Amino acid sequence: MGENYMIFFPADPRLPKPDWPRLRKQLLERGFIQPPRQGGGITYSAFGLLQDIGYDRDIPTNHPEWGIKTIPQLVGVLKRMAVVPPDFRVEHDGMTIPELASELRNGGFVSRKFAVSFSERFDIGPAFADFCDIADPEPESQITPSVTYCDGGNRIGAYFGPECLFEPPCIPGTDRAVEDWMELMDRWTRNPDETWIDPETGKGYGILDLDWENTLGAGNCSLDVFEPRYLNPLKVVALLSDLTDIPFKFCWYSI
Repeated sequence: MGENYMIFFPADPRLPKPDWPRLRKQLLERGFIQPPRQGGGITYSAFGLLQDIGYDRDIPTNHPEWGIKTIPQLVGVLKRMAVVPPDFRVEHDGMTIPELASELRNGGFVSRKFAVSFSERFDIGPAFADFCDIADPEPESQITPSVTYCDGGNRIGAYFGPECLFEPPCIPGTDRAVEDWMELMDRWTRNPDETWIDPETGKGYGILDLDWENTLGAGNCSLDVFEPRYLNPLKVVALLSDLTDIPFKFCWYSI
């Protein structure tokens, strides 16, 4: 059995991100989310920081590095990538990922605009059901919905499942598909001003201007709902847009 996700994201990554502390407080007050029964708080990852650095420095982060989990492992990778010199040392054994990011920024190893990615997970709140089309027929299911806010720092990511690989996006208002969309994706995630030019009309389209039938999302932050079941995405889009004054979109996918 696969995993199902519904992702909510600002409609244009060129706009300022929502103020997450403020939005978190509002979603808690509305009862859409509640603190998790276990864990909680903002979390960072060594591999996420590596991806952030790779994006900032325009350096590929390769598959062998996916398994890094600790700061010493990360520093070793950064030395091999020549991001930091061979004699680079962390200040203390208990250094956190945000502290390391700050040291890299202060040392000029990343740009001054560099930002660290993070996530924060919640359980669904008592009002979550109000945003669903029908009541959950399996409230005691072993698969429990959850909500996670993901902030990509300065990095623009894409959220898509296998549906996109089999059904390329269409040009809005036509039955013509954009088969080479991956090339546009590569350019657009580096610069969201990049467009694909329709050879028939000369009109330019960004990646989110194409018709994906809500199977692809992209941006530098998102609210991810795991196992959304009967959640009505339009109700959640309206809620987030109302709370932030930022237009939101949604996508869904299974993996």
